[in-house]
Amino acid sequence: EKQRMTDKLEDTSLRLKDEVDLYRKIMDKLWQNRHEFQKEKEAMQELIDDLRRELEHLQLFKLEMEHPGKGKGLSEYNAKNRETEMEHEVKRLKQVYKQKTLSLVFLLF
Repeated sequence: EKQRMTDKLEDTSLRLKDEVDLYRKIMDKLWQNRHEFQKEKEAMQELIDDLRRELEHLQLFKLEMEHPGKGKGLSEYNAKNRETEMEHEVKRLKQVYKQKTLSLVFLLF
């Protein structure tokens, strides 16, 4: 009876170890998928921002061609655009810092 219980306990322990290993693999894969999704999301947002800026530039150019000397002008647009790009870069760097912090926390546990 004692041997049967010991064998059952061993079998259960092995199954638990296998389940824990599987759980860890699944969690690692989940973390990788989340990380990849976040990178793709950021890349898509950058593309959207770039396209939005290009569209604004083209719209201003069109207005200047249709009505020379009127409107904001390209120089004012370029200054505003540069400010927007710098704000975007600050947001991106904050996001990178946040990701690296989360990665470090994940690695610690």
